[in-house]
Amino acid sequence: MENKIDINSKYRVKVLYDDFSTTNDILVSYYLPLIRTSAFSLYSLLVIDSKNNVINTVYMPIERLISMSNLSLEEIIKSITKLEIVNLLNVINNNNQIIFKLLKPLSPKEFNESFQLSELLKASVGNDNLEINNRLFNSLKHNGCKLNKDEVQNPQGEDKKASLNINYDFNLIKSVILSKKIDWNNFWNKKLEEVILDLVVIYKISAFDLALEIINLWEKNKLTAETLKENIVKEFKKEADIISIIDSGEKTKEVKLSYLNKLDVKDYFILRLNRMPSPSETKMILSLKQKYGLDKDMINILVDYSILVNDGAINIKYILKIADTILKENINTPEKLIQHLRVSYKLKNNKPKEPSNQELMKDIPIF
Repeated sequence: MENKIDINSKYRVKVLYDDFSTTNDILVSYYLPLIRTSAFSLYSLLVIDSKNNVINTVYMPIERLISMSNLSLEEIIKSITKLEIVNLLNVINNNNQIIFKLLKPLSPKEFNESFQLSELLKASVGNDNLEINNRLFNSLKHNGCKLNKDEVQNPQGEDKKASLNINYDFNLIKSVILSKKIDWNNFWNKKLEEVILDLVVIYKISAFDLALEIINLWEKNKLTAETLKENIVKEFKKEADIISIIDSGEKTKEVKLSYLNKLDVKDYFILRLNRMPSPSETKMILSLKQKYGLDKDMINILVDYSILVNDGAINIKYILKIADTILKENINTPEKLIQHLRVSYKLKNNKPKEPSNQELMKDIPIF
């Protein structure tokens, strides 16, 4: 991107419409679920600035937006991108002198007629909530329109698609990327699709937010499947509950093993992580069963151990590495596996710590 906005930038605001009577209601109901609070706040601030004669005639320092919005410069830049994509803002940047042209939000009818926006909103909040919005604006005598009945009966929520490992529709992500005049054919590949599927299932991230992160990395010339995953994990990482179910409840090995033996691996994911396995995790489970000949209780132990020592994360490479070891050493019962993991942990814990960017083991008591 040429003429990037930086701390030395100055700006003016122009508004290309004068009817503000229903703007805020429409923004909250239709745009806010997509652009989120930071971009919504920035747009609202720019609307106020547009009514200020001083700001309409003189370029103001970008620090004003930073202090007034309580957003960092990076957050402001991301918010600007969001507003551009949903066509609420047009940015003209001439040697760091920026003109923000505010565009009028679409009416509910126009919003629903926009395939990209209506599908993004449905993917974000669901058909039911979109229908509620449309009914609300009909009752307020705005020019709303109801969704087609067939669309309401067949919701296409992306979380549901991904969680059931059905073919995921990448067109929404691609349409957002194209709206920034970026040709996705230059970088799109199967590996990127696999990573996106995992991110959708694990982090419940929307197509809109995924596309924004792809755009962000592409503009920095840093876009790969690996960097996309790394950035999303960093941004969306939850404070994970790392208390193992193996260590909860009664403190007897028999009860713990009996409990794990009753759970299918998918059921364990739902119970432990409140989600289905992602496509990559499903491949891992299949490999553990077919290549390594592991039963569900041993797989559950490995999965739970990874959650415990990797800050609540499923580390596929780490689990497969342990599987290689237990295959070579003929560790073929849950009891032997637990003993092996206990010994491995103690050995790791007694070694002097070496600097590492990916520390797999933590000083946490296990089993």
